Amino acid sequence: MKRQKEYLPGCIGIATTADYDQRRSTKNWQPKFKIDIDHAAMFELGFGLGLELLTQSELGDFFDRRCICGRRSHSPYVLRRQRNRFASDLRRALWWEHEMRRLIVGETLVQIRRARP
Repeated sequence: MKRQKEYLPGCIGIATTADYDQRRSTKNWQPKFKIDIDHAAMFELGFGLGLELLTQSELGDFFDRRCICGRRSHSPYVLRRQRNRFASDLRRALWWEHEMRRLIVGETLVQIRRARP
């Protein structure tokens, strides 16, 4: 097991920057994203058209046939987790929009009531 470096509290930012620069200067380095952009786009387009109703295995079969990412076999478990993450993000965004509209409308009504003689 590889032992991790120990840093003094003030040196953590410097060490992080140095580690990042070293990784970035490594040949053929590419950042690893948590989401797959192709799959995220398919979830975004297919959500509301029945993609949210598919079972785990049906979801894997659908992506095996229709996905443009080039993989021949998709993990149904990973796709289900990504779909659930997308659905919770969508719910949070809709809730936030609803709350902001409620606050804006509420502030507007207060301003109108104050402006009336």
